[in-house]
Amino acid sequence: MKSLVLSFAIFTVFQIGYSQGDSFKKSFEDVTLTNSSYLYEVKDQNTPKIVQGLQLKAANYDVRELADGQSYDSEGIKVIHRATNGYISTVYNKMGQVVTSWERFRDVAPPKSIQKLVAKNFKGWEIVGNKYISMYDKEKVKTKVYKLKLSKEGRTKRVTIDLLEL
Repeated sequence: MKSLVLSFAIFTVFQIGYSQGDSFKKSFEDVTLTNSSYLYEVKDQNTPKIVQGLQLKAANYDVRELADGQSYDSEGIKVIHRATNGYISTVYNKMGQVVTSWERFRDVAPPKSIQKLVAKNFKGWEIVGNKYISMYDKEKVKTKVYKLKLSKEGRTKRVTIDLLEL
Protein backbone atom coordinates (compact mmCIF):
# COMPACT_ATOMS: atom_id res chain seq x y z
CA MET A 1 0.00 0.00 0.00
CA LYS A 2 2.87 2.37 0.90
CA SER A 3 4.59 1.71 -2.40
CA LEU A 4 1.35 2.35 -4.31
CA VAL A 5 0.84 5.72 -2.59
CA LEU A 6 4.51 6.62 -3.04
CA SER A 7 4.38 5.65 -6.74
CA PHE A 8 1.25 7.75 -7.24
CA ALA A 9 2.86 10.75 -5.51
CA ILE A 10 6.01 10.50 -7.65
CA PHE A 11 3.95 10.12 -10.83
CA THR A 12 1.89 13.22 -9.91
CA VAL A 13 4.99 15.33 -9.23
CA PHE A 14 6.60 14.34 -12.55
CA GLN A 15 3.35 14.92 -14.45
CA ILE A 16 2.95 18.44 -13.01
CA GLY A 17 6.62 19.30 -13.67
CA TYR A 18 6.44 18.00 -17.23
CA SER A 19 3.29 19.94 -18.10
CA GLN A 20 4.72 23.21 -16.72
CA GLY A 21 7.96 22.69 -18.63
CA ASP A 22 6.12 22.28 -21.95
CA SER A 23 4.04 25.40 -21.34
CA PHE A 24 7.10 27.51 -20.58
CA LYS A 25 9.04 26.08 -23.53
CA LYS A 26 6.15 26.69 -25.95
CA SER A 27 5.70 30.35 -24.94
CA PHE A 28 9.45 30.96 -25.18
CA GLU A 29 9.60 29.39 -28.65
CA ASP A 30 6.60 31.39 -29.86
CA VAL A 31 8.13 34.72 -28.86
CA THR A 32 11.57 33.80 -30.20
CA LEU A 33 10.20 32.73 -33.58
CA THR A 34 7.99 35.82 -33.71
CA ASN A 35 10.96 38.18 -33.45
CA SER A 36 13.68 36.27 -35.26
CA SER A 37 13.52 38.75 -38.16
CA TYR A 38 14.06 41.62 -35.67
CA LEU A 39 17.21 39.94 -34.32
CA TYR A 40 18.42 39.15 -37.84
CA GLU A 41 18.15 42.83 -38.82
CA VAL A 42 19.56 44.56 -35.73
CA LYS A 43 22.39 42.23 -34.72
CA ASP A 44 25.67 42.20 -36.65
CA GLN A 45 29.44 42.18 -36.06
CA ASN A 46 29.42 45.92 -35.21
CA THR A 47 26.81 45.61 -32.45
CA PRO A 48 28.34 45.89 -28.95
CA LYS A 49 27.99 42.79 -26.73
CA ILE A 50 25.90 44.55 -24.06
CA VAL A 51 23.49 45.74 -26.76
CA GLN A 52 23.21 42.21 -28.21
CA GLY A 53 22.16 40.91 -24.78
CA LEU A 54 19.43 43.52 -24.46
CA GLN A 55 18.29 42.90 -28.05
CA LEU A 56 17.82 39.23 -27.17
CA LYS A 57 15.83 40.23 -24.08
CA ALA A 58 13.65 42.54 -26.20
CA ALA A 59 13.08 39.81 -28.81
CA ASN A 60 12.02 37.31 -26.13
CA TYR A 61 9.77 39.69 -24.18
CA ASP A 62 6.30 38.22 -23.66
CA VAL A 63 3.72 40.98 -24.19
CA ARG A 64 0.89 38.67 -23.19
CA GLU A 65 1.64 39.44 -19.55
CA LEU A 66 1.14 43.19 -19.28
CA ALA A 67 2.37 44.92 -16.13
CA ASP A 68 0.00 47.03 -14.05
CA GLY A 69 -0.78 50.28 -15.80
CA GLN A 70 0.32 49.04 -19.23
CA SER A 71 -2.14 48.75 -22.07
CA TYR A 72 -2.19 48.65 -25.84
CA ASP A 73 -2.68 51.87 -27.75
CA SER A 74 -2.98 52.44 -31.50
CA GLU A 75 0.73 51.68 -32.06
CA GLY A 76 0.98 48.76 -29.64
CA ILE A 77 2.66 48.48 -26.27
CA LYS A 78 5.86 50.35 -25.48
CA VAL A 79 8.41 48.64 -23.23
CA ILE A 80 11.78 50.06 -22.22
CA HIS A 81 14.56 47.53 -21.62
CA ARG A 82 17.36 49.13 -19.58
CA ALA A 83 21.04 48.48 -18.99
CA THR A 84 23.44 50.51 -16.87
CA ASN A 85 24.62 52.62 -19.80
CA GLY A 86 21.65 52.65 -22.16
CA TYR A 87 18.28 51.32 -23.18
CA ILE A 88 16.17 49.85 -25.93
CA SER A 89 12.71 51.36 -26.25
CA THR A 90 10.55 48.81 -28.06
CA VAL A 91 6.99 48.91 -29.39
CA TYR A 92 5.25 45.53 -29.77
CA ASN A 93 2.00 44.73 -31.52
CA LYS A 94 -0.67 42.49 -29.96
CA MET A 95 0.95 39.42 -31.53
CA GLY A 96 4.20 40.15 -29.68
CA GLN A 97 6.12 41.25 -32.78
CA VAL A 98 8.60 44.10 -32.51
CA VAL A 99 7.20 46.96 -34.58
CA THR A 100 9.84 49.59 -33.78
CA SER A 101 12.84 49.89 -31.52
CA TRP A 102 15.13 52.74 -30.58
CA GLU A 103 18.52 51.83 -29.09
CA ARG A 104 20.71 54.35 -27.33
CA PHE A 105 23.87 53.51 -25.38
CA ARG A 106 26.77 55.59 -24.02
CA ASP A 107 30.37 54.58 -23.58
CA VAL A 108 30.11 51.02 -24.86
CA ALA A 109 33.28 49.40 -26.10
CA PRO A 110 33.21 49.65 -29.89
CA PRO A 111 34.07 46.42 -31.69
CA LYS A 112 37.59 45.89 -33.01
CA SER A 113 36.49 46.72 -36.57
CA ILE A 114 35.41 50.24 -35.52
CA GLN A 115 38.55 50.74 -33.42
CA LYS A 116 40.72 49.72 -36.41
CA LEU A 117 38.77 52.08 -38.68
CA VAL A 118 39.40 54.98 -36.30
CA ALA A 119 43.10 54.08 -35.90
CA LYS A 120 43.53 53.94 -39.68
CA ASN A 121 41.66 57.16 -40.55
CA PHE A 122 42.52 59.27 -37.47
CA LYS A 123 46.15 58.48 -36.66
CA GLY A 124 47.13 59.47 -33.13
CA TRP A 125 43.56 60.17 -32.04
CA GLU A 126 42.04 58.26 -29.14
CA ILE A 127 38.38 57.40 -28.54
CA VAL A 128 37.42 59.09 -25.25
CA GLY A 129 33.63 58.75 -25.46
CA ASN A 130 30.95 57.36 -27.70
CA LYS A 131 27.26 56.83 -28.32
CA TYR A 132 25.72 53.89 -30.15
CA ILE A 133 22.34 54.67 -31.71
CA SER A 134 20.13 52.36 -33.75
CA MET A 135 16.55 52.59 -34.99
CA TYR A 136 14.51 49.66 -36.29
CA ASP A 137 11.16 50.30 -37.95
CA LYS A 138 8.86 47.99 -39.89
CA GLU A 139 11.26 45.09 -40.34
CA LYS A 140 14.23 47.22 -41.36
CA VAL A 141 17.09 49.03 -39.61
CA LYS A 142 16.76 52.71 -40.51
CA THR A 143 19.66 54.13 -38.49
CA LYS A 144 22.77 52.55 -37.00
CA VAL A 145 25.61 54.88 -36.01
CA TYR A 146 28.48 55.38 -33.63
CA LYS A 147 29.02 58.96 -32.52
CA LEU A 148 32.60 59.10 -31.33
CA LYS A 149 34.45 61.72 -29.34
CA LEU A 150 38.15 61.66 -30.22
CA SER A 151 41.00 63.33 -28.38
CA LYS A 152 44.58 64.19 -29.39
CA GLU A 153 46.99 66.53 -27.59
CA GLY A 154 44.24 68.39 -25.75
CA ARG A 155 42.04 68.80 -28.83
CA THR A 156 38.74 67.02 -29.33
CA LYS A 157 36.93 66.00 -32.47
CA ARG A 158 33.50 64.44 -33.00
CA VAL A 159 33.06 61.80 -35.67
CA THR A 160 29.96 59.93 -36.78
CA ILE A 161 30.33 56.48 -38.33
CA ASP A 162 27.26 55.26 -40.20
CA LEU A 163 27.32 51.49 -39.90
CA LEU A 164 24.77 51.06 -42.70
CA GLU A 165 27.29 52.51 -45.15
CA LEU A 166 30.22 50.26 -44.19
